[in-house]
Amino acid sequence: MKGFFAYPAKPQQVVETIRLAAQDVKRFHAVADLISWEELDVPGRFIATEVLRGIDQSEFLIADISVLNFNVTYEVGYAIGRGKRIVIVRNEAYGKNEDERIRRLGIFDTLGYKNYQNSRELAAHI
Repeated sequence: MKGFFAYPAKPQQVVETIRLAAQDVKRFHAVADLISWEELDVPGRFIATEVLRGIDQSEFLIADISVLNFNVTYEVGYAIGRGKRIVIVRNEAYGKNEDERIRRLGIFDTLGYKNYQNSRELAAHI
């Protein structure tokens, strides 16, 4: 299986947790290929085009909503429109501050999401 991982660039602690989880998934789980937006070959190209291409070429999208981000929200909507399976995750330590915004946005509470505390839990959700 091939997946694409969308997440905001900050906070750095969440990004590091995601990177570690992605490494674990690639090493120990059934996902043959998991690529993040950071791993795209973007120099000289419009990043949004490459991100959407990455989603198109994947079987599923993993989206981290620990900190709500316009780009990640757009990518979730795009993946829904393309009929992709979506796994939405949220770091409990950072995501609690976003509960009200998530509720007001009205998409992620409808789709559902999995909370995680560390890279092992996140890898298990993936």
